Amino acid sequence: MNHVIIGGGIAGLTAASEIRKADKGASITLITDEPGAPYYRPLIPMLIENAAADISFAANPYDVYAIRRIDGRVTAIDTSSKTVSLASGESLAYDRLLIATGGSAAIPSVAGTRRDGVFALKTRYDAIGIRRYAPGRKTALIIGGGLVGVKAAISLSKIGVQPTIVERMGRILPQRLDDGAAQIAAGLLERAGIGVITGDEVGELRENTALLASGGEIGADIVITALGSRPNLDALSGANIAVSSGIVVDEMLQSQNSSGVFAAGDVCEHTDIATGRSAVCASWTNTEETGRIAGRNMAGAGIKYAGFLSVMNATEILRTPVITIGMIDTQEPGFDSIISRKDGGYRKLVLRDDGTLAGAVFMGDNTARAGIYTWLIRNRIPLGRRKDKAIAGTLGFADLTAA
Repeated sequence: MNHVIIGGGIAGLTAASEIRKADKGASITLITDEPGAPYYRPLIPMLIENAAADISFAANPYDVYAIRRIDGRVTAIDTSSKTVSLASGESLAYDRLLIATGGSAAIPSVAGTRRDGVFALKTRYDAIGIRRYAPGRKTALIIGGGLVGVKAAISLSKIGVQPTIVERMGRILPQRLDDGAAQIAAGLLERAGIGVITGDEVGELRENTALLASGGEIGADIVITALGSRPNLDALSGANIAVSSGIVVDEMLQSQNSSGVFAAGDVCEHTDIATGRSAVCASWTNTEETGRIAGRNMAGAGIKYAGFLSVMNATEILRTPVITIGMIDTQEPGFDSIISRKDGGYRKLVLRDDGTLAGAVFMGDNTARAGIYTWLIRNRIPLGRRKDKAIAGTLGFADLTAA
């Protein structure tokens, strides 16, 4: 069987490893447009603190799993002839194709983004560029208060640059935290000397400064755009592959209208288990999982994928652990939120009227046993007699067998 994978991130590499485990004699070719060895993308901001930090995989998967690597860019996919065309002019035939092209940094439509000192933060090369530019700079503007922006701000503060985060929504980490947890996070950042501005936007970038939509002006020797990413779908133009926000796949992670074409990672559109709605699965955890299942199914396993949790993240903000799962902030009817603040910690549970858990936020000392809550959310298990323990934060693994 001849397998071609487009994309050298964790989704493509995980899929390749699963194919090789299942079929020792398979032909596996992976096409990537990013040079260098594979690395852990969640660790990219570390390179701002130390450009020499090693965030590469411990072992090279190309060698471990006998993957043929082609450095290049795919320009077209022909599903009728089952071929992939590269910018170099080369054409590759496939029996099974995986599209795992990831995402590109979203760039704001703001005047001045082409000035010196403006960076996206999507690859390790972006982070290294920021670190090399930082000496002698005093201030930094982070456009976007998501997790990448927050981590970038923390890293810059550690090397002596004064960062300010500007988030157009009313709170930082708007996709990952509710209002209560976001207020705690903002307080942590501000006490560490990191500016936080919410409910405002950058209107224009000037030399070493930025003008806000509200009329304010802040220092911006360095500017980092951290507005999330958009799926890389350019190579699909003209291809017979169904696309909405991402590549629309079935329960096997196969394109709904192109047999033999699979998708995984940031370009894969499937069902969010918590909301029941279609979404793109852009987190590292979801990317790795879809890569694993897609790879197994390319090798003929026939595993059904139930979907993912768009929000499922465990991180730290200035040594404060934060875990968020599922629906963390909803005003829709049929849901109820229960919030607990104790000993500096914060816990929020989002419950459906049918007794199932839809989401949870844990911050500080309340992060213990979050895996139990994740299992309940993912499997939509009614809490039943477990409800009081869930609210109190005393659920144990033994409680999972209780009705």
